[in-house]
Amino acid sequence: MESEFRNIDKILKSELKDLQERFAKASTEAEKEEVKKEMKDKEEEIEDNVKQHRHIVGNVKTPRFRESIFKDVMEQLEGVSRDVQFDATERWYLLAFKDGVYDLRTGPMRKTRPTDYVLKTTKYKFPVHNEEKSRKVKAILESIHPDPEEREFAMLQMASELEGRNTHEKFFVNSGSGRNGKGIEKDLCVAAFGEYCTTPMATLLTEKRGASSSPSPDLMDLVGARVVFVSEPENGQTIKTATLRFLTGNDRVRIRQMYGMQQTLEPIAKFFLLCNDLPLMDAPNTDAVWDRIVLVLFRIRFVDNPKHDFESKIDRSLKTILKDLGPQFMLELLAIYRKYFDGNVLRLDVPASIQKMCSSYEDLNNPLKKFTRVQLSIEPNCPVIPTTKLFNLFTGLWATDENLSVQMSLTAFVNEVKKQMPTAKKERKWVDGSNLMCYTNVYVRDYQLQDDRWIPMEDEISST
Repeated sequence: MESEFRNIDKILKSELKDLQERFAKASTEAEKEEVKKEMKDKEEEIEDNVKQHRHIVGNVKTPRFRESIFKDVMEQLEGVSRDVQFDATERWYLLAFKDGVYDLRTGPMRKTRPTDYVLKTTKYKFPVHNEEKSRKVKAILESIHPDPEEREFAMLQMASELEGRNTHEKFFVNSGSGRNGKGIEKDLCVAAFGEYCTTPMATLLTEKRGASSSPSPDLMDLVGARVVFVSEPENGQTIKTATLRFLTGNDRVRIRQMYGMQQTLEPIAKFFLLCNDLPLMDAPNTDAVWDRIVLVLFRIRFVDNPKHDFESKIDRSLKTILKDLGPQFMLELLAIYRKYFDGNVLRLDVPASIQKMCSSYEDLNNPLKKFTRVQLSIEPNCPVIPTTKLFNLFTGLWATDENLSVQMSLTAFVNEVKKQMPTAKKERKWVDGSNLMCYTNVYVRDYQLQDDRWIPMEDEISST
């Protein structure tokens, strides 16, 4: 733009010089007056050009003006992108390598096309099967997951990372004490997925999300990612369930980098939380959370001198070869994917043992749900129980027996019992001379009220 103004100024001044020469050669007063008027107009035109140049230069130095220009350009680009036609469904199934893209539905590699809109790659060429490396990968996985069914599911959940969508809206939690293979599996995935993999801090899950207008660098890292490994939260920090639902719910959100423009993020990744101790949820009574969480326990510990069934010999040289095994691990995942892909959806069959782990995790977060499921039932002809007495059993003796610390108000307790047991009936009854709110059809297993206090049923039986 600077050179354009200079060219215009040069042309105008050249034209003014021509007029000055004409004025000098004019022979009559009338001719001189006419040229003089043209010279004045040309001088004003030159001055206007200078003012316009200064005005634009001044605006360009103003952040607000630059922002308006960028905004206009982005709107123009968005308009163009709306006119671009591409099959979003096809993109879900494309996995990019250095030498082309692999279609998860059809299998063969092909050259990358402009309409594939490839943002990331595995950073290596499509691998050739290597039998020795294949045996090493399988041996590693067998040592981490001795149970064949759980090992197959572990492979399946990692194979689900291949797709560019989170069809099942699952959130995977890999848990177990240290040196149990969680990190090995993560490193294999990092080596296999390349740029498709990212490893944010736990604050992504533990800190409240800011306003859409605020910078969100942690979310920026998720753009185009297909697998995300989140580190263990600090002791005492809880998982924000609203964030968990957002990250796994395929919802779009506006994000921006620090000092950057806004863009749209649609999380497509599978999230894996790696932890030694299971973190609690900040809102554990939300069913939508537990429908998403899949807990996999890593039962084996790798030690120098194994002495127990749950211990195995540690291979301290293993981490040095994981990067080299990444491409072969990718081939193993592709084989699992083809096994469970039905042409439309990848079947994610959760084994009964894994489902049991998930229920235990939910019980840890929501003790009252376990209390109502295990200790209570609806019986039409049973003794009435004051709500306060049942509350005292839950927060007192039962919590002690379960080694739990329960903090809940009576009102919250009554409301949650109503949610867990919709047919439970309450009405006021006279009990020991007091008019109390009581449950009239709730039966308590394993515990009995005796002399105004709860005792375990076996204690009552043994004393008679």
